[in-house]
Amino acid sequence: YHGNGTLCDACDAGYSCDGDVSKPEMCVVGTYSRVAASSCTSCPGNSTSENASEYCNCVAGYVGDGGTSAKRLLTYPNSTCLNEDECVTNSHNCDQVATCTDTIGSFTCTCPASFPGNGTVCASVCGDGVRGGVEQCDDGNADTGDGCESCVILPGWNCSQYTVPEVCRDLDECSANVDNCHASATCHNTQGSFTCVCDANWFGEGTQCTACTTGSQSTSNSSTEHDCTCVDGFVELVLNRTTAILLDSSATETSGTSHALFVYSFECSDVDECVQGSSTCGLGMACNNTLGSFLCECLTNYVRVDDNSTLGTFDCEDRDECVDASNDCDANALCNNTVGSFTCTCNTGYYDS
Repeated sequence: YHGNGTLCDACDAGYSCDGDVSKPEMCVVGTYSRVAASSCTSCPGNSTSENASEYCNCVAGYVGDGGTSAKRLLTYPNSTCLNEDECVTNSHNCDQVATCTDTIGSFTCTCPASFPGNGTVCASVCGDGVRGGVEQCDDGNADTGDGCESCVILPGWNCSQYTVPEVCRDLDECSANVDNCHASATCHNTQGSFTCVCDANWFGEGTQCTACTTGSQSTSNSSTEHDCTCVDGFVELVLNRTTAILLDSSATETSGTSHALFVYSFECSDVDECVQGSSTCGLGMACNNTLGSFLCECLTNYVRVDDNSTLGTFDCEDRDECVDASNDCDANALCNNTVGSFTCTCNTGYYDS
């Protein structure tokens, strides 16, 4: 009559053995038998057991009292099962918008008026201004372009659930620094999105920008290298932008995005104004070429005379070596100034040694 190993050699009233006094008899469902006990004991109220069990478990809706585990009742005489408040222990299955109410041994779920259902499932009504169920937002209308469409938040928008109905506002990705514009591009916020524009002297589609080649420049919002042009002091090499390598036979030079499929052999070469004779260096000046420009310097035996120190313009005048005593004529010779130099002529009665 019990399943704990106790010999079946003396049955209490109401119990019988199958004839083998050495074979234990299992306790039935709803009873238990402790080790060395001589009989099966009924489980306390609101609990049950399986066959040949040494303990009882509280039924659904109940938990063990102090000194026991959550469900299992240790089989000492005073163990009892108490009502479980599923609403407090969060062991209910009510919908997230439903109200859980505890009852003895169970609980009930009640949907709010605007969410009809059986309590475990409360269906939200899109457009009623109250977010519920799987709705991401509910701004109380069926309009488009306001950030909440079919109760789904559109990309580039923020919707607040702390107002009824909800209010959706454009997310300024540029100010929030969540854009993916290139470091040399400017972010421009738009309603629900943003655009990236490459800065001046860069080209690309905004998320990727490439610097124009040395000696060239472009305006902002340039999409291809074709938009870069050589600055003053540089000349475009004949490699050239007019001959393009067409990577896609279906593309044309003016076919929108396919324009980027053209690869231009485009370089700007420094113009040597000194060699070309296009410098503004005047008489008595030496021309020195620089990258993209040139410098004028006074020749030896010429002195600089500033015409306008603010503008940086100047002339180079011949130095009169005879006047400033920078000549090396003999004391008995006459100094004669010439353009860019001087000559020495021995005085009468003297000869050149």
